[in-house]
Amino acid sequence: MKKLYQLYFESEGGLLRHVCICAVDEVKDILEHYGELWETIVDSKLYLDMSIESLTSDPILQNYESVVGEILEDMETGEQFVYTYGWSDETDGYWCELLPYKEKSITP
Repeated sequence: MKKLYQLYFESEGGLLRHVCICAVDEVKDILEHYGELWETIVDSKLYLDMSIESLTSDPILQNYESVVGEILEDMETGEQFVYTYGWSDETDGYWCELLPYKEKSITP
């Protein structure tokens, strides 16, 4: 059974928004899908000169552009991590790492 985490998006002001429950290996897909949703629902309609609240009522999408990081909270231990990821030319593959998150405590 996969280890499960609470996934939060952290905004520039330090606000944490709960996204979902997932395993670490699912985060990459979740991030890609939110990026696609943002492009389809908001970014592609900027020419309409409408507020983001008119385009979507989803608070996560409304604040997606201000996301500066992803925080994972272990559902068993409550330990919090910063989700770090990238692409390695050396291994020609995607990598991710969980780093301890000590700045603040998550409150849903």
